[in-house]
Amino acid sequence: PRAENPTVGNARAEGARAEGAAAGSADLAGLRIKGADGEPDAIASLVELAGVRGDLDVLRRLAAAGSPDAADELRRLAAAGSQGVAPEVPAELTEKGQSE
Repeated sequence: PRAENPTVGNARAEGARAEGAAAGSADLAGLRIKGADGEPDAIASLVELAGVRGDLDVLRRLAAAGSPDAADELRRLAAAGSQGVAPEVPAELTEKGQSE
């Protein structure tokens, strides 16, 4: 068998990564739509993904929309010393604060 040109191999790898990113973007868009519709599994996935990425804006929006898991994740990140996270999540963003 003939050795493949490294440039061709790199182009194929980059193409595969681009296809994966496009599929990932479509999956994320679908999750966001389902999350906006209040689907619990989608919201849980969005919280998990935002936590892994450290996406505080998404976590804040989800917490403000009533996700206790997002509020918990914000507290966890604050305890871990993440930049941009207040030391305490306001009561109105927590499960307890919403039930009052």
